[in-house]
Amino acid sequence: MTIRSNGGGHGGRQSGNNWMDPGAVGNGRREADVVRTITQKMQAIASVANTSDQSATTVNQNLQNQVNAMNSAGGGWAITNHLNAFNGQATGAEVWYWAGNEEARKKAAEVSAAIAKALGIVDRGAKATTSLFVHRNTNSGVNVLLIEWCFIDNANDMRRLDQNMDQAIHAVMNVLGYNTSGSGSIQATPQTHDQIILGSPPKTVGNYVGKLEVFNELSLGIFRIGAWLVPINGAAHLNQGYVFWMDADNPDVEIGRCRSAGIIRDDVNAAYGLPSGLRFGLDGTLDIRKFAGKRVFPMLRRTNDPNGNTINGQTVDIRFPEYVLTIPKR
Repeated sequence: MTIRSNGGGHGGRQSGNNWMDPGAVGNGRREADVVRTITQKMQAIASVANTSDQSATTVNQNLQNQVNAMNSAGGGWAITNHLNAFNGQATGAEVWYWAGNEEARKKAAEVSAAIAKALGIVDRGAKATTSLFVHRNTNSGVNVLLIEWCFIDNANDMRRLDQNMDQAIHAVMNVLGYNTSGSGSIQATPQTHDQIILGSPPKTVGNYVGKLEVFNELSLGIFRIGAWLVPINGAAHLNQGYVFWMDADNPDVEIGRCRSAGIIRDDVNAAYGLPSGLRFGLDGTLDIRKFAGKRVFPMLRRTNDPNGNTINGQTVDIRFPEYVLTIPKR
């Protein structure tokens, strides 16, 4: 079994330097920061779907966004990185797996032992769960390993993590089937704009989930948005799909829109338990050269209005203001 996704827990939307959910704190550190560093280093070895959430405004939405991203990545190992906290004295590494999954138990034990050995801390081992949200809500075949690398409120644990992080990551990735050098410094590979967009996590609004996959300038002045937007929890299927370019400096102002012919995305349908053949994929292009100098972000819409306008109770919008492009002046 291979890694299909990897991410840092907690986080959500940032306001300035503040996370919506910083996770555990201790020794002047925040869990959300540290586990994203770990995730980036793991991604430098295995560039898989990154399930770290940067958009949620509530804890529940943060968890659901991570689950959606794990499900979208498909069957295999879904790694989620965390740090423990208790009383400042507790120490060690542990890994949580779904109770009754023997393959996951064995792998969790191997990962925990590898971290403990690399950091020189206690091996707390594999921990079974049927209650953790990410384990309960991922699809069959998505095998979540929730790694608690050490205790953030234990100064010795954090010192050892800081000193030996790369060594521990090499050890974990070796256990997960990647042949790494074992001790060298890991440099996170800079990502291109297109890679960042493709690796971005899905977002949930109400009973719809949307994922941005393309947001770029296709050719001179022609901007493209590719995405999908699907119903969950038995929500009604809204008939029309549109992509929008919104003014980043006036977020409620529309720069342009494009109706998308429905695109069959059976990979997405399967991930969310929907029938094959449903056309929830979106793709649209727009010539927006006359708006040169404007900064734009993408928005996805499903609605029952044929012109793409809002209808009360029959429209869902998912915005991505964290991704902005400037329309070039030429």
